[in-house]
Amino acid sequence: MRLTLSSSGPRKRAWLSFVLRTGDNVNILKRTIVVLFVITAFLSCHESKALNWPENVKTAFFIPQEVRSRNDYELKGTYQTIFQTKSCWPGGQYIEMIGGYMSQRGWKKLDEDPLNPGLNPHWRREGSLTMKWGHFIDKDNKDVFQWMEGWEDIETNLVRYSLKYRNERKDNVLISPESCDIDVIIIFTPKDIHQKIMEELKALRNKDGK
Repeated sequence: MRLTLSSSGPRKRAWLSFVLRTGDNVNILKRTIVVLFVITAFLSCHESKALNWPENVKTAFFIPQEVRSRNDYELKGTYQTIFQTKSCWPGGQYIEMIGGYMSQRGWKKLDEDPLNPGLNPHWRREGSLTMKWGHFIDKDNKDVFQWMEGWEDIETNLVRYSLKYRNERKDNVLISPESCDIDVIIIFTPKDIHQKIMEELKALRNKDGK
């Protein structure tokens, strides 16, 4: 599988282009140094938040070498990263890469989604891989295929992977092997936060049951 990199949006490309065009009297070496400085500064700002995360969080995320549009967040005690990469439908190789990476680091794939007890995770569903993906239509009338799986370590920290293909239907074809852009969300939930969430869900279920 070959992954591609698109490191910046239109504004940043325009900025770099502006740096290259200005200073006509400056020699090529100086302009090259300026560009390298700008790129380094941009990457440093982008990665700074994730670099400050605990080591067990950083190593729990399988992130391909080449991604685009990556953003890192901290939300209510959880650590989240979002990016897009290349893996053509139905993403079997990418799913296997996640499994290999997590298993080698001592994580166990969950047989049940703790947030949705009784509902089989995608990997446990019957049928071929293409049949195991979830499917819905989003607000833009695009077909969305979703894959979710959870992993737990020995300390009961939880990592959830969410993979999505968004495809515009053509000639009644929902999706094809030519669909290769995959959106990835990874969420690390520390054990204390996970326990709190489960207690709140249990309380809600008990309330609804009364």
